[in-house]
Amino acid sequence: MSNVVRSGLLAGTAVVALVSSALAAETIEKVVVTAQKRSQDVQKVPISMSVLTGSQLDDRGVSSFSALQNQSPSLSFGAGVTGGESAITMRGVGTENVTGGGDPGVALHLDGIYVGRTAGVDQTFFDIERIEVLRGPQGTLYGRNSTGGAINIISRKPELGVFSSSADLSYGNYSAVTGRAMFNLPVGESAALRVSGVINSRDGYQNILSPTSVCGDCEADAADDVAVRGQFLLKLSESADLLISGGHYENNEPVGIKLAEPFPANGSGILGTNRFVGASPNPADPRDVYKDYRDALTMQKSNVSATVNWGLQSGMTLTSITAYDELQWNQQADGDGSDLPLAYTEYWSNQSYQVSQELRLASSDASANKWVVGAFFYRENVNQGFRFVDTGYNVFGPAPIP
Repeated sequence: MSNVVRSGLLAGTAVVALVSSALAAETIEKVVVTAQKRSQDVQKVPISMSVLTGSQLDDRGVSSFSALQNQSPSLSFGAGVTGGESAITMRGVGTENVTGGGDPGVALHLDGIYVGRTAGVDQTFFDIERIEVLRGPQGTLYGRNSTGGAINIISRKPELGVFSSSADLSYGNYSAVTGRAMFNLPVGESAALRVSGVINSRDGYQNILSPTSVCGDCEADAADDVAVRGQFLLKLSESADLLISGGHYENNEPVGIKLAEPFPANGSGILGTNRFVGASPNPADPRDVYKDYRDALTMQKSNVSATVNWGLQSGMTLTSITAYDELQWNQQADGDGSDLPLAYTEYWSNQSYQVSQELRLASSDASANKWVVGAFFYRENVNQGFRFVDTGYNVFGPAPIP
């Protein structure tokens, strides 16, 4: 009896040894983050955070902020009042004032640069190294507008001595087409250039049943955007490098206005047939609507930056980030979602320009006590124009108010 038990134990030990060897042979991907303004293994960062690498984004089909919110607990992303601006919240903390007079409650950083305006942030992701979602508050390191948390988007950087290129094309329903491309070109032994871009188009989810003379292509919630990014990396010495980056983004498709029935007969909250007296009845499909004013959007966003990293002999690292960003957009929309001349936004325009300079000194990674000290300068100029027209029609009455 004891011999049988001993043999079984030996066999079990052998199986465990084989499994352990197999697991040891597998390499676990090490994810390096800069959540604390220094390069660290994500396993050693004492912050509540979610990290998705570029390959994970592709594997999971995460192509924008709208999809990212489904991958990170407590993160919520949605369109603002009319869709041209966006609201980011984390753990329920954010802001509803997404106009030029308000600031976000979750700080967004692109390659270490703070992005002050939320309009235009829902771009199609391309050539991304990783995205870090840090749950708030994060005011100690990130300061301005990070009560809800901070989001870091880090793009892939140029590689020295390596020529590489890639391209992919995807197609989906509603004639959705997304094309992405990238090439990395070495320039001598100490410099490299990387250029990447994306084109994204899709038919609208919302069908407008009004005459084409009113609604143009008679669709909304479509996609028509393009973005390009160029980066030049120069190795100044064995311990110092300079990265110059520039990007441009354009979006020309409006977000369709979708209004809930204030007092629907069936309590569904969906546009009902009795919304306005005299208006054409809305079909049963909530994506089919009537409008009397054309939705339109034009958006352009450009940025340029210079980042210097210098490793000092003491082991400390000095970093300087200089950046300029500008955003211009204008939109118009039918405010009532019907074919009656009740209300409309004739124009809502926004022009913003921001300049920032960050300078920080970080202790050596080998130091027992790790610290970061620095200074940050930020200046923003925002100009906003708005004209909303209310013709005076009464929701509950059959005629205009005198």
